[in-house]
Amino acid sequence: MKSNLFVFTNPNTVEGTMNQARRLFENNGRTLQAESIVLPGTFELIMQGKKEQYVDEVSNGLIRIARDNPGHRIVAAQLSMVPAAQTAGNSAGVKIGNALDSLTLDLGDLLV
Repeated sequence: MKSNLFVFTNPNTVEGTMNQARRLFENNGRTLQAESIVLPGTFELIMQGKKEQYVDEVSNGLIRIARDNPGHRIVAAQLSMVPAAQTAGNSAGVKIGNALDSLTLDLGDLLV
């Protein structure tokens, strides 16, 4: 089973998001194999309104994590990271999951 790496920019959201993900898996009879990683210095950029620099830094961080961790699933755990995850995935040639993809799948299931 592949291990998941949940990547965050806001350290204050790690515990709650990881707990929620673990409960979701447990409610479906599974165990989540995951670790969390925080990209240092990036959350401050978005809080200062430096969106372009934020996307660049997060994208580069996600690419580095993907290259350093082959065989792991990389997940950008926050909605603010979606543009960077898409850019990083295209640049690195790997799938980087993100919160918007998960939300889209969940909504699709509800509408069927």
